[in-house]
Amino acid sequence: MRLRKVLPLFALALIASGCSVFDRSSVFTREPVYRKVRVTDLQGRLIADWVAEGRVWSYGKAYRFNAVERRTGGPYPVLSKYPQGRKVIVDGPNIVIIPTGKPLWLYEIESRRVTVSETRLETGLQK
Repeated sequence: MRLRKVLPLFALALIASGCSVFDRSSVFTREPVYRKVRVTDLQGRLIADWVAEGRVWSYGKAYRFNAVERRTGGPYPVLSKYPQGRKVIVDGPNIVIIPTGKPLWLYEIESRRVTVSETRLETGLQK
């Protein structure tokens, strides 16, 4: 009986304080959490390195997440960037998930935001 009274009050306090319910961002900084998902073969050679934004979910024997970057292994490695994110399901023989930081190229995209006055100067439009 006592739990019925306390639980709604606790939920209301969490919502009122702005606590994040999802694991996509940190509760304290409100910045997205990034994780590296490394897929290797049985000999330990790299198949692919993924950078996931937000939570990585177990999906049967695979993992599901929102990818922002992928680096493939092999003799001709390829780096793919997904600025808007890409929902993927990854399966492989060996999968390791470790915390990582935000990729540098995402910081560069955020710092290159163009203002309206800069756009007018570039296109030659005058006010």
